[in-house]
Amino acid sequence: MKNVKIGYQLYSARQAVQKDMAEVFRQLKALGYDGVEFAGFFGKTADEISALLKETGLEGVSSHVPLSDIEKDPFGVVAYHAAVGCKYIAVPYLDDRRRPGAPDFARVIRLITRFGALCKEAGIGLLYHNHDFEFVRLSGQYGLDFLYDAVDEKLLQTELDVC
Repeated sequence: MKNVKIGYQLYSARQAVQKDMAEVFRQLKALGYDGVEFAGFFGKTADEISALLKETGLEGVSSHVPLSDIEKDPFGVVAYHAAVGCKYIAVPYLDDRRRPGAPDFARVIRLITRFGALCKEAGIGLLYHNHDFEFVRLSGQYGLDFLYDAVDEKLLQTELDVC
C-alpha cells in the first residue's frame, strides 16, 4: 500500500500559530502529520521557517497567499516560498469585486497568468482554492470554469475545498 502523507492547513489554527508556531508544529508532528499548509508567516523570516520545519520534521507543502501580497511583490513571494521549500502557492480567496462576473475578474485572470508563469519558472505550482461563489452559474457556466478556461493548466491547478 502506498504511504500517503497528511498535511494540516494552518488556517484552522491561525490564532495558536500566531502565538507559538513552534509549539503548534511540535504538536502536529506528535499527532502524526507530515506537513503543513501555511496561512501567513507572522513576521518570521524564511530562514526561521526553514529551521522550524527542519527541527520538527514537517514539510512546508503549500501556502495561502492573498492576491494583494502577490500584486505588491510577486518576485518576493516566490523567492520566500522557494527558500522555505513550499511546493505550492495557493490563491485563497477573491473578494466581491474580483470574483467571476465582477469588474476586476479579467484583471485577476491576467495577474494569475503572470504569477503562475513566475511560479512555474521557480518550480512552484500555483493553485486556486475554491469557495461556494465559484459554483454560481454565469452565462450558463460556473465561475470556476471561467477561471480554468482562461488560465493555462500548466500555470494554474486546483486546490479543492470540499467543506
